[in-house]
Amino acid sequence: MDKETTSRRMVYTATAIAIGVAALWALLFVPRLAAHPEAIADRVDSSSKIFFTIQLVAVVVLLAVVILSRRGVRMLSGPLYLGALLLFLHDFMVFQLAVYSLQFYEGFHAEAILMLVCIGANLIAAILAIISGKKYLQLAKAQRGEEDILK
Repeated sequence: MDKETTSRRMVYTATAIAIGVAALWALLFVPRLAAHPEAIADRVDSSSKIFFTIQLVAVVVLLAVVILSRRGVRMLSGPLYLGALLLFLHDFMVFQLAVYSLQFYEGFHAEAILMLVCIGANLIAAILAIISGKKYLQLAKAQRGEEDILK
């Protein structure tokens, strides 16, 4: 299996994980926090929408990379690194929310633990995106080297 196919599979996997986490945020966390009285009083419900937005932007960036890679574009490391950075940013903020939820919100422990699972999934997606970006860079350098040899 060549490097490009491996990189594509890693990008597809990272995108699928990020989409799954975004769907979980849209279907479980945002509505649950919007209905929790303590979360509303602490204004956590509005911050959860911001976290969802960051996750959604990361998903859009990764989907753009998937679409571009299907069309044959080779230099995709920049958007992959941007998507990974957004996933890391999301994880950092959600980790604080999950720990806070575990400590202070009654009846929200299962959701807080599920948030920690989502953080782990997003970390895996971000690492896959970074590794794939590195492989795309190596592939681009190798192709430039072949072009220089042919000249």
